[in-house]
Amino acid sequence: MFGTKEKEFGSMMKTVRLFSLVLAVLGVVVTSPAQENEWSWTSTLDYRVMKGGLRAGAKVFTDRPYRFEKLPAHLAGADYVMSRMSDKASDASAPLLKIKLSRPATVVIAYDRRCTQRPDWLAGWTDTGESLIVPKCAPFLLFKKEVQAGELILNGNRAPDAGAMYVVFIRSDEFCVESLQRCTGRQQPGSEQVDIPVYQVKPSFNEYITPKMERAVEDVLAQMTVDEKLTMLSGDVTARGPARRGSAYVDRVGIDTMIFFNGPRGYGISGGGGTQFPCGVGQAASFKPELPELIAGTVARELLSCGWQVLEAPSINIIRDPLNGRNFEY
Repeated sequence: MFGTKEKEFGSMMKTVRLFSLVLAVLGVVVTSPAQENEWSWTSTLDYRVMKGGLRAGAKVFTDRPYRFEKLPAHLAGADYVMSRMSDKASDASAPLLKIKLSRPATVVIAYDRRCTQRPDWLAGWTDTGESLIVPKCAPFLLFKKEVQAGELILNGNRAPDAGAMYVVFIRSDEFCVESLQRCTGRQQPGSEQVDIPVYQVKPSFNEYITPKMERAVEDVLAQMTVDEKLTMLSGDVTARGPARRGSAYVDRVGIDTMIFFNGPRGYGISGGGGTQFPCGVGQAASFKPELPELIAGTVARELLSCGWQVLEAPSINIIRDPLNGRNFEY
């Protein structure tokens, strides 16, 4: 009996190893050697600085279609950080964002008004008494602070009843954001740096899983507890991703949620905001074999630009019943 359970656990660990390797391929950052208790940072596509882009109708998050509706007049035209809604449950006691400013600025945080207990790090910020509303998302209260040139570090978002990620606005005499980085967790001694997600380069067919990535995955697995490995076998049960459409995550070792989107015709389906392409049978009717490849590349770029990592597509099947309502997808 014990031997059977041991075999099952061994098989389970192979699954964990494979899934962890997929996470590495999608850009898991494993930190460089450093002293313990120091934080590791990386540039990311999940957060973007929008230069002078704050206006009614502007997009709020990289991974959601929500847009600003009404804004206080003094914020119109301000620079802002388009944040990632999926980080709404990030640890408020740990750093999340590092913004490097070249000159003094007024920084304003829009925080979920529904929160019943604000995170401790907001205690040093002044409540302006103003608010803004993002339709179908949340009402936000505004908190401000005068910040000198240098690095501004903001902690995570999690707080009771805070169901939306905060947004950062920056006002200065001129554009002053030199860099923006996201924290990937505490650095671990002896680990290896993997700092360029492979989807940002153009590898050849056999270069998606390199020996360097294999070593990085083994390094991460060696740091994980059994409970953390078992967690990776389930989905995002804490709803960190949208509508629980994300993979499990282990922040301690830098494994973040991979967010899934269902849309065989492109990211524009289901309110994604991207391009809606013809269905598979329509593409086939063009008799141009290169067309699906071009469409797939465009869909992938749109998906990644909005903070999602996995598209449930394409749909491939043999149409056996003309009455099947899903035939158009194949």
